Amino acid sequence: MTALFALVLGSYLTLVEGQADSVARSQSYDTVIPVAEAGVEEALSLINKNGGARTWTNNLTSDGWSAMTSSNTTTKSNLVFGVNYYQVTISNASGGAPTIISTGVVPYIEHAWGAQVASTTNYGSTLVALVRTLQIQTALSPLCGAALAAKGNITFSEGANVDSFNSGNPNISSNGQYNANMNDDKAIVATDASMVSSITGSGTVNIRGYVDTGPGGTVRSSGNVSIGEMSWVNDEMSGIEPSRSNDNFNVTFPDIAAPSATFVETPSAGTVANTNYSMVFEGNQYWGTSNVIYQTSISMSGHQKAIAVGGAVVLYIPDGGRFSTSGQSFIYVAPGASVSIYCGASSASFSGGSFVGATNANNLAIYGLPSLTSIQYSGGSPFVGTIYAPEANFQCRAGSTFIGALMANTFDFSGPATIHYDENLGNAGPSTGYVANNWQEVATPAACQDLSP
Repeated sequence: MTALFALVLGSYLTLVEGQADSVARSQSYDTVIPVAEAGVEEALSLINKNGGARTWTNNLTSDGWSAMTSSNTTTKSNLVFGVNYYQVTISNASGGAPTIISTGVVPYIEHAWGAQVASTTNYGSTLVALVRTLQIQTALSPLCGAALAAKGNITFSEGANVDSFNSGNPNISSNGQYNANMNDDKAIVATDASMVSSITGSGTVNIRGYVDTGPGGTVRSSGNVSIGEMSWVNDEMSGIEPSRSNDNFNVTFPDIAAPSATFVETPSAGTVANTNYSMVFEGNQYWGTSNVIYQTSISMSGHQKAIAVGGAVVLYIPDGGRFSTSGQSFIYVAPGASVSIYCGASSASFSGGSFVGATNANNLAIYGLPSLTSIQYSGGSPFVGTIYAPEANFQCRAGSTFIGALMANTFDFSGPATIHYDENLGNAGPSTGYVANNWQEVATPAACQDLSP
């Protein structure tokens, strides 16, 4: 009987030890994923420094990472949650988005329970490493991912014609330019608004693409509306094609910060190619090792004109400044130049020629700082570029054509609106940084399988 009781008790203790060991191991094993995710966050923080600029590989060692190897990888290890740690590697594929591989390591004592309950018996407790690995493929999140995007309502009062093309694809562009005979149906008109009639239109509204609203938002039209793929709109089908409307649009529009660099207060007048200009902005200028940014108000009227030449030009209009064009005045973007305008003025108004010369939407970008709350546009020339002003109410008071992308707080088009979205902005345009495009657990690489606890 004593032997039988000893056998039963021993079997019970062995079962309890195995169960306790299994539960403890499972809990520790689950902890490894948050540790690996901490490595992912560290990597995303690195590649998104400076607003997700593609120069994140500069000064890696000063950020605590290893120098970039010949295989375009950099590595970093860090303790987290006590003695747990991760080892994360970023692979920077040439011409592509970085890939992040993060291995989490959590030390675990096998048979710890048995060793504690029987101090005179050695149950062979050992310290081992529990290892799991995550792989994340990143992608740039475009700042201009829609033809028209708003936080609030979008109103078309006298009809609209919205479609898309791709300046980087010769099949749906003509030498990189919009061609009505080579257009596409990938334009998105979207709002975060979650109310009835978030997008409204009267007259003839043709959208070759999609309309998206926030949860519960609707699209309403008192005229002829046709929204869908190319064949749907070309065949004058009425209404919204199934699958071309969603109410799950929920996007954050980050505010833009004022640029920081060496400022040149006032641009000078000058003559370029035998033409007199009231303001001449020289691109790719440097003061020592810093980029030069022109800090000035722009208030042009009559026959005044300005020119941007010689590469990338950055203009900063501070809070309290002015930004307007009227009459026959305009800003000319010369061939080989590009202009980025950071506007902190409380309002901006454009009429007359406004902006000319840009042949690609990446040649001209207007960024509204949080202080910019109103934009009024009635320019006669087609606007080729992008406008990103998340706090501004955008009013277009006449029929205007936009080639590129627009983003604002609200939109009110009181005249016929024509918008040709450049799909290439999603690949080559400004971005909000890198985001996880694909997230999955993978087999731990051989180099990490023997990481010590």
